Amino acid sequence: MSSDRRDFLKFLFGGAAAGMAMSPIELLIQSAIFQSQNVAYAQSQLEKFYMNIAFPFAPDRSTYDLFLDPYGNGQNITSSRGLATRFGSSANSTNRYDEAIYQTVNVAKHGIRAPWMWGQKMPTSDGFKHIHELMDNMILIQGIHSASPGHLMSQIRTEEANNLTVAGVLADRTATPLNAIQMNSPYSFKSAQGSFITPLLDSITQNVINNLMSQFNSNRISTYNSLQDQLSTSFKNAVDNLNFDSGSRNPSSLNMKKTYEGSLEILTSAVQNFESIWADKLSKYINVTKLAATDRSNFIGFFDKPIGSSAAARDNRYLAGIAGNLQAKCMDADIRSIVNEDTYTSMSASFAVAEFIADNKYASAINTRITSPMVKMTATAGGSPTSRAISHDQHNIGIMVRTLTNAVMYRSVSGCIYELRKFLQTESKGFKFDNTVIRLNGEFGRSLKADGSGSDHGWQATTSLIFSGMVKAPQILGRIYKDGAAKGIHGNEYKGSWGVGAPISINGVSTYLTQGHVISSLSTLLGIPSPAINSPSLIRLRSSNVEISDPSYKLQVVS
Repeated sequence: MSSDRRDFLKFLFGGAAAGMAMSPIELLIQSAIFQSQNVAYAQSQLEKFYMNIAFPFAPDRSTYDLFLDPYGNGQNITSSRGLATRFGSSANSTNRYDEAIYQTVNVAKHGIRAPWMWGQKMPTSDGFKHIHELMDNMILIQGIHSASPGHLMSQIRTEEANNLTVAGVLADRTATPLNAIQMNSPYSFKSAQGSFITPLLDSITQNVINNLMSQFNSNRISTYNSLQDQLSTSFKNAVDNLNFDSGSRNPSSLNMKKTYEGSLEILTSAVQNFESIWADKLSKYINVTKLAATDRSNFIGFFDKPIGSSAAARDNRYLAGIAGNLQAKCMDADIRSIVNEDTYTSMSASFAVAEFIADNKYASAINTRITSPMVKMTATAGGSPTSRAISHDQHNIGIMVRTLTNAVMYRSVSGCIYELRKFLQTESKGFKFDNTVIRLNGEFGRSLKADGSGSDHGWQATTSLIFSGMVKAPQILGRIYKDGAAKGIHGNEYKGSWGVGAPISINGVSTYLTQGHVISSLSTLLGIPSPAINSPSLIRLRSSNVEISDPSYKLQVVS
């Protein structure tokens, strides 16, 4: 802890607020004060908001943002039984789905061939909308090499370069009273100025603002209110003392006092404000995620027919993970029954908090994650349904099960992104969608097993999906191989198209795309210096609109 911080805590907890040093208020004050101090030394005052959404352990992206031949005629794909974007029916099963098949939809507005679900509908508060409406503001980067086959290192490299993270660099340059918010996220937060992240637990059963403003252990809002007068007096006395002490050593810091006082006022208002609006914000996103998991009429190819062959005919495509030492198969007569309305509601709190934070400019960034869904399935013949997680690390999740659960998850995410986008475009008093960047990422892609039994780490086939109001038309970038197996990637067990990255020419140099190029592209959107200093951005901003830096970066499929 710096000398200034030690001095401040001594002043703060030595006077009227004696005994508060271990109270729930401490982290609230630290978040307000020390971010204000960072702001006083900030190099610039940006008006940008960043939401990083992680899929930990990297679920299969085939149904959602693995665009294998977006600008072609559909002929540049090598089929594999392990690759699917929807369900289909065999000749002997017309009344139900018993196959997972690969099919695309042509989004005529943009001339893009997309995975099937982009032609389907997502639930929103405005009714059901086509998922492809999100394309208007989309950048998709494919064929990224994470440079590491393991989860942890690949996870770190999605956000971090040269010991700095995108959220950290942004937080150092924005004048928000809190730093970035970390909501149940495994991703580290690193800042050159030492800004620390405000912890936030992921729970939709609690009032999340309590965890946002501090790590309250008991009494929470009542404790805050009862100590508010004492806190205000002690706060101002401490600011006077700290400002004088710091000013004597560094006269340029004398303007910190005003910023400190403003932070206390803002945070006091935030606690009361959030109490009154939290339920409405949360319920809006919960309704979206519940409808995504229950509506069947608007999700053709996924929910509109019973799914599953006869129990006797079920092969490894129905694997649902490992139970003991056995590979367990989903044995529900209609596997749609494993998805219930609460399957994906955990993401609702993340979007509700992001909306509140952006609306009030309380933080410049939020790191959050979407975890593996809990489903209820019958995994053995003659057994009874039991609750179990369908892991994002889908080594042993067969294509019939993962196509269903992943499609519902991505449909839920799409509806929530639509809602957040709409709010920022039409209602937000703070950050607008035109200065917002939303990113979806996993550690890497998945190498799909040709027999449909599961997948492994596809660290040569990572995708990164970005939405921003600065993007006025979809941009799909990268270079991918038509058949990874033909290039010796993993071997024939993983044959076919699954997004394996191929070399691309950047500034005249043949190279593979890495997460560094993604970080630099995000930094361009956010107006910050990229911590990935050796990896050029793939985009540029012209009059606040995104352009591709080089037309050759447009996605191509190569043999």
